[in-house]
Formats: sequence, structure tokens, C-alpha cells
Amino acid sequence: MNMNSTTTPQNQAPATSPLLKFALELGPLVIFFLANSYGDQLAEAFPVLKALGGKIFIGTAFLMVAMIISQALSLWLTRHLAIMPLVTLFFVLVFGGLTLWLQDETFIKMKPT
Repeated sequence: MNMNSTTTPQNQAPATSPLLKFALELGPLVIFFLANSYGDQLAEAFPVLKALGGKIFIGTAFLMVAMIISQALSLWLTRHLAIMPLVTLFFVLVFGGLTLWLQDETFIKMKPT
């Protein structure tokens, strides 16, 4: 019996479906585009969204929330967070927060490369 083995069933991450991974990574972007496209209708249906401003600001708020939910689901389902989605979450929250706070859509349109 090998006593040096550190992998046990308790600390192994469950296998992730490629489709689930794809949905968790691309889902927030789809939500952003939908919220940005239908921002006026969303603001009419939910008047509290009018306080955010135009369609781009509604889309930004939806993107920020969707990214947080996506990362939380990823952690819950896989017990692991990949580094690139975490970096993306950081930039979305920083630039999205600046966009909403300063009411300047320039920040969400920046591509940090």
C-alpha cells in the first residue's frame, strides 16, 4: 500500500462536462448581449432598471451578476476555479463597476490586453 498517495475520493474534483464548461464560460456573455439588445424592454418591464441608465448599463449590470453566478456555480459543481475565468471576473467587476458608477460606457468597452 502506497502511503505517499494524496489523492483520495474526497479531494478529487468531479469530472466536468465540456458542455457545462462551455455554458458557464459563454453564458454571461450571451446574457450581456441579450440584456443590451433588449434593455429598453427590460427597463419597461422592471422600472428599477431605469435607474441604471441606457441599454449598455443594463447589459453591464446583467453581465456582472451573471459572471458572479457563473463562477459560484463553477466552484460548487467542480470544486475548482480556473484562473482565466477568475481574471475575467476581476476585470468585468472593476470595469463594469466603473461603467455603472461613472455612467461612462467607455470602461466596459475597453479590452484589457
